Amino acid sequence: MKKNVLLLIVLISVISSMWYCGKINEIHENKAFHVDVDNLKTTIDLRLSDLTDSCKLIRLETTPECVLGSYLRYIYVDNKYIIIDDQNGVYKFSSDGLFIKKILKPGRGPQEISRYIRCFYFEKKKILYFDETVRKNNFLYAYDIESEKFLEPVQKCFNENWGDFAIYKDSLIIASLSPGIWGSTDNIKMADSIPYVVFIQNLNGKFLYGIPSNKKFSEFQDEFIQRGMIMTGDKNIHVKYIFDDTLFTLNNNRLSPYIIPNYIKPKENPEKAIPEIGDSRIMYPSYENSSFTIFSESTNDSRTNWEMGVRYNYKYKYFFLNKSNGKYAKISSYIDDLTGEEKKADGNEIKLPELLPNNKLLVVYPSYELLRKKSESHNTKGLSSSIYDQLENIQKDLYETDNPVLLVGIPKVDLQILKRN
Repeated sequence: MKKNVLLLIVLISVISSMWYCGKINEIHENKAFHVDVDNLKTTIDLRLSDLTDSCKLIRLETTPECVLGSYLRYIYVDNKYIIIDDQNGVYKFSSDGLFIKKILKPGRGPQEISRYIRCFYFEKKKILYFDETVRKNNFLYAYDIESEKFLEPVQKCFNENWGDFAIYKDSLIIASLSPGIWGSTDNIKMADSIPYVVFIQNLNGKFLYGIPSNKKFSEFQDEFIQRGMIMTGDKNIHVKYIFDDTLFTLNNNRLSPYIIPNYIKPKENPEKAIPEIGDSRIMYPSYENSSFTIFSESTNDSRTNWEMGVRYNYKYKYFFLNKSNGKYAKISSYIDDLTGEEKKADGNEIKLPELLPNNKLLVVYPSYELLRKKSESHNTKGLSSSIYDQLENIQKDLYETDNPVLLVGIPKVDLQILKRN
């Protein structure tokens, strides 16, 4: 009898502990980070080696059939393939950088695409979904990367151009209907007939649910519904209104604040589509990880009038958030440990590592940039010495006009930046 009572007490304790830990985890996941972006005194000098300690270089093969442009719009790296879209088509490489095939090319013929597309690669099933942004299609293309064949297209529940989209719980999440040409009041009003900041449909084209947009923006002396942007790669989907600063978590069909930039002076509501001189706006990366977030603030500093119209000039600030403890700082400078190049965050836009939706870190190096770098494996700071050996081997027969070289790494889990003492 005593043994049964003892067993019952232990069982109750275990269940209580599991419930308590579950509640703690739930609280942690739902916690909002407040970041004071105005007059922030804490600064850090950031290095590539602060963010990853496990990385490799991948040289993208250059052939007459595969010469990539200077602007790579979409890159995905998994354990088997590398998928790249650069306006001249979509290219398929092996995971070690060998060119396999140009799987999609621009044109107006059968199974050719426009030069302007938005992509999402569903790694689990090796399917590339894409939408042509200059054509108003009522479907989403689906392309099998393994068989290199088009599949049955996915019907859209709303016949509009899409912005950001991703696979979400075996369905599609769409954030941002693109109302045709920004600058046309009629197009914007037409898009306002679909009042969601994000919505979900299944792969058969059936609308499942949407979250109504509760924010507006002003343009043409009128107010319109704000669209959304989505961030994937973390354990949760995060959503941002296009002209607003707060980043939200999508949870149980509702949006909860996740990162809240705080300002001394409250911002104007609703936001303007084109900020005036002195107005600022926060931008988050398209893809995330669970360890940290790097985001930027752009401030409209001045305007330049020229023959083709008006150009707005911006000043940039960069912020680093350690998600494990909520500490944050303004980035003072960034050093690339591979090239040794240091960039001061003094208002100019700087190149920082990107993140991929499958929890990989990415840096793209033009070949001419790596040819300037002398290998210094004996003088590394944080990165493995093997990465410099890889660089030295690549440099032996690298040409300035060759395709870029990718550095692919895994973000650090145990960050030392802003670590709690």
